[in-house]
Amino acid sequence: MDVSLRCNSLKCRAQLDDRAVVTTCSHIFCVPCSESLGLASPSGDARVCPACQTHLANPDDAVVTQLNPTEDYKTSVLSGLSPTTIMECAGRGLSFYSYQTTQEIVYQEFLARSLTDKYSSLSTQMDRIINEANAEITALRDKISGMHIERKALEQKNNELNNKCAEKSKHQANLQKMYHSLKQQQLAAGLEFAAGQNAEDVLQVGGQGGHHRNDQPVQNRSGSTGSGGSGGRSRTIHAWENQMGGSRAGLQTARTAAMPATPSGHRNPLPMPIYGNNGTTTRRPPMGGDAIRQPTPHRAVLNGLDPNVYGNNNSAGYGMSAGVKVGRQQEGPTSRSGMGISRNSGLESPPAIKACLFDMDGLLIDSEDLYTICTNAVLHEYGKPSLPWSVKAQLQGRPGPQAGKILHDWAQLPIPREEYMAKVQEKQRQHFPSCKPLAGVEKLLQVLSKKTEPRVEMALATSSHAGNYKLKTDHMTDLFSVFPEENKVLGDDKRIPPGRGKPAPDIYTLALLTVNERLKREGKEEVKPAECLVFEDSVPGVESGRRAGMQVVWCPHAELLKEMSGKEDIILAGQMGEHKESDEQAAPGEIGDGWARLLHTLEEFPYDIYGISIKEDGRL
Repeated sequence: MDVSLRCNSLKCRAQLDDRAVVTTCSHIFCVPCSESLGLASPSGDARVCPACQTHLANPDDAVVTQLNPTEDYKTSVLSGLSPTTIMECAGRGLSFYSYQTTQEIVYQEFLARSLTDKYSSLSTQMDRIINEANAEITALRDKISGMHIERKALEQKNNELNNKCAEKSKHQANLQKMYHSLKQQQLAAGLEFAAGQNAEDVLQVGGQGGHHRNDQPVQNRSGSTGSGGSGGRSRTIHAWENQMGGSRAGLQTARTAAMPATPSGHRNPLPMPIYGNNGTTTRRPPMGGDAIRQPTPHRAVLNGLDPNVYGNNNSAGYGMSAGVKVGRQQEGPTSRSGMGISRNSGLESPPAIKACLFDMDGLLIDSEDLYTICTNAVLHEYGKPSLPWSVKAQLQGRPGPQAGKILHDWAQLPIPREEYMAKVQEKQRQHFPSCKPLAGVEKLLQVLSKKTEPRVEMALATSSHAGNYKLKTDHMTDLFSVFPEENKVLGDDKRIPPGRGKPAPDIYTLALLTVNERLKREGKEEVKPAECLVFEDSVPGVESGRRAGMQVVWCPHAELLKEMSGKEDIILAGQMGEHKESDEQAAPGEIGDGWARLLHTLEEFPYDIYGISIKEDGRL
């Protein structure tokens, strides 16, 4: 069997097929190697074998041979030689092949041994790396398990705190209800006292100075003396006198006695009024000796009482709940019915609306659903579950970077937050141009912008940055043309300090500022925060509007409303605690204060409740 010969230079090892240089020391080289190694043209007098360093002094010690000789060469090369010479030549040729074969076997064994050793080394190294990786994975799994346990504990604690908060909120609402009930009782007692005094005055004048007729006391209320059988006073008034006597030195029963002050700490005592049919008050004229007091011509039905005097819940007024308490002062007194009353007076209804400030995503257009589609696509790409509304509720209304951080911390994706944001933004560029207006939006904006008298000012306050705003609205320019360009405040507005997006009040405060700057240039009266109505769909957005001292309409997604079931009153008061900073100038409202309302759709917006008048030719 023929054996393939290879160049004996370890750097070459080329297979030899045609011509080669052979030596008497049984080595063979390719022609290029023999020239480069100095075998073909030695630099000195003697040649040296490159493989074994044997000196090749004779001319025939290294010759170029044809490895595939012709048939004629095979016939003539040994012709004429004796059999002994021919056998000797054949033996030496076989020895050459035997040596070359042996050397090739040794080389291959050495190569196999080297590869085996290298494989063993690499295998050992790989085993070590695998063991270390497995140990690290196990540690990370244990850490993740611990974090899951900790998260469940925190969720349980959070649920417990939420339940306690809800219970305390209900308790607070009950206390407020009891407070208002007691206050109304005391006010009613004061009215009863005033009525009794006036009756006594009339009787004194009509009976020429006496309370007795035929030496008998004048009987009232089924035989009781006075109005309650306690010296001309009812038992309620008598008890009320005793309660208030410490600070007011008792009630004076004389005709000129002043009306006792109510328990509220926000009003000063007023002289006892005479009530007109329209709820206005006039001072009682002094009564001379012969002056005749006419019997209560001004004391009409009690429904006519001015709510700014006695806080009658039956009185008319703008807002959602006339006569209920709102817990904090906002920008000083707010004028209503000719009297300046602060928001924390406990007797003021929200004033009529002069400006409407709108959020955009999820309120005017359906972009919140598109946000969810884009987010879920990236989550599913990495085997994560769909975004739940418990987390979605925390993202709504917030600026993009802040919302992205909340989501990335929850999802625990195996990619950096920057890469996640890039993936989501790529999908948003595909979906946002398909945004559509939500139900009732087009009609509401058209009515507010063109059919109100006086005209209601309008502004947009959205957390979307300029790029996303353009993607969402470029195909709806007519819809958003109702907002003047100077009254559009976007999430990346440089006037909003870093970290002061919703639920901080800055964005709505800035939106009102842009409206008032324009009104000031036009020489018109500026709008107060209490005269603004904020339209929001998100929980942080509601808190932002309440902290800005404005009235709020909350129109949430159906799934968000389901997620927040039982917390509606807390959300409407802006007390969900989304705004972590201690900001006394931007405190939220109070539960049940009447400054916020829940609507399921903007199609049912009640214009009249907010004092918004529609032109006669304007149809709703």
